[in-house]
Amino acid sequence: MASLNDISKEVRLEKQKRNRRIALIIGGVFLVIAVIAIALYIAEAIRTKTYTSYDVISKYERADSNTVRYRYYMGDLLKFSRDGASGIDDEGNALWNGSYDLQEPLVDVCEKYVAIADMEGKEVYVYNGSDAGTSFAVPYPIADIKIGNQGIVAVVLEDEKSNLIQLYNPYGQKDTLLAEIPTNVMEDGYPVDIALSPDGQSVIVSYLSIVGGSEQSNVCFYNFSEVGQDKNRLVGGSPYKDSFVTKLEFCGDDSVCVFMNNGYAIYTNMKQPVLVHEEFFDEKIVSVFNSDTYIGFVFNVAGENSTKSLRLYNMKGEKVLEKEVLYEYDNISMHGEDIIFYNETNCGIMRTDGSEKFKYSFDKGIDYFIKGDGTNTYYLIDSDNISVVKLTEE
Repeated sequence: MASLNDISKEVRLEKQKRNRRIALIIGGVFLVIAVIAIALYIAEAIRTKTYTSYDVISKYERADSNTVRYRYYMGDLLKFSRDGASGIDDEGNALWNGSYDLQEPLVDVCEKYVAIADMEGKEVYVYNGSDAGTSFAVPYPIADIKIGNQGIVAVVLEDEKSNLIQLYNPYGQKDTLLAEIPTNVMEDGYPVDIALSPDGQSVIVSYLSIVGGSEQSNVCFYNFSEVGQDKNRLVGGSPYKDSFVTKLEFCGDDSVCVFMNNGYAIYTNMKQPVLVHEEFFDEKIVSVFNSDTYIGFVFNVAGENSTKSLRLYNMKGEKVLEKEVLYEYDNISMHGEDIIFYNETNCGIMRTDGSEKFKYSFDKGIDYFIKGDGTNTYYLIDSDNISVVKLTEE
């Protein structure tokens, strides 16, 4: 039979073991917390890092004239001119080629699909990213075009007394013409801009009309699904008496932003449009931009030292960023979390949290600075070469 001293000794040893286990567990927890904290600090430092230079990953001769233009195309480049268009990868290889003969090309892109037409022409060319493309004819001169991610094309046509908006499926096996929206300039107004939903089911049109001797913008929502058939395609509308609607943009599949000269409005649910948020500004808007998740504005800030200010909103209309703009720029665009500013000699990239990602002054003038396929990868295009560059520290 164990003595009281033996039992007491065993209890003390057990307590010591338990205390060591607790100490090890607590130490392990603190170590994990420290590792996580260090990892988060490093990740945040990398995420907010400012890059001041770049490395050239690949470079090839441009070999074209200054009449050729370039656009972002699914991480690659869309190259187009008066006599043809092509998709180009980061090594200069043509992904596809298409030819035509146009005087003033109108171009729209949605994912892999590209629509090109001549201003006041009667032919539309459509490319799906894998072949030489297809085309279709329209009955009246073309004023504007939009394309969806299924290849469906909305075309604004001009007649002497009226306008017509037609919806086409150039890949349809039967009827190419899907639907049309007749408009009367005297009654409805003149179409200023048009937006087509990615799925090709909804068309949003802004009209400029004269009401009581004053200009008024009217935004009309058309839907070509079964819902729209019950309402003669028109499923909603909003008048803007004191604002001029300058631009319509789909942000995602089912939300549209109405940009005005003095504000903006966000609508969702295109089958039964709902106003999510509307806001008007006192400051003068000098630039607008958007992505699928954000819309942004640059304002002139009046004062002794005139400056510019940027505001960024989410698709609920909530302001997520306000920041002074220190970049001189002629072009502004947004890709992912990048807000890209550039002109012939300077480029700046601001993140959506307001931190500066990139700032650089070029020795040689540039024509384009376009987001590429890959983290911190961009296309830098000057008069002689197309370079794929990756941002670096000095």
